[in-house]
Amino acid sequence: MSATTTSAGLPGGIPVAATPDAAPGIGHRLGAPDAPHRLVVWGTYECLHCRRAWPTVRALVEEGAGRLAVEWRHFAPPGAFPHAGAVAAVAEAAAGQGAFWPMHEALLAAPAPLPPGLLPAIGVALGLDAGRLAADAGGDAVRARLAAQGADAVARGVTGTPTVALDGAVLPRTWDLEALAAAVRAAVGGSAGARG
Repeated sequence: MSATTTSAGLPGGIPVAATPDAAPGIGHRLGAPDAPHRLVVWGTYECLHCRRAWPTVRALVEEGAGRLAVEWRHFAPPGAFPHAGAVAAVAEAAAGQGAFWPMHEALLAAPAPLPPGLLPAIGVALGLDAGRLAADAGGDAVRARLAAQGADAVARGVTGTPTVALDGAVLPRTWDLEALAAAVRAAVGGSAGARG
């Protein structure tokens, strides 16, 4: 497991894992390592609902005061998003340079759809080694990690994005940000709320 660091590049200075901190098939965790509650978000960077939901999810983690962490797992329903695999591969490759979360935020903020040609420019803007990013994105380790995350999603019955589970229970209507925030707030308690 990797050490947890604080990234000034993320709103609220949320603790983030500097490198992938779990076995293949498990996503990237954001928030306190010992948070008693966990959201798992299955999504893709091309999904407009995922883009709309992410600021709310991030705000819930920030406002959860260490009680809530989120784990992002890549999943693209077959045939729905033509560039999803290439974009997810770049995010996973950025993780190898300790920059998954900055890349994640940049991809969600970039104009949609995300053509693969935009991805190297984002990597350069983040100060990543562009050659290594491209090589790693096409490498076996990244392909295996994405395949494992996709297989995990299918095994859990995920069919669309975003799909969000709180403490193992899939939440209904995750595109409804008020309902999502209310469900999390009820489970986590305290000041966890939604913005964005």
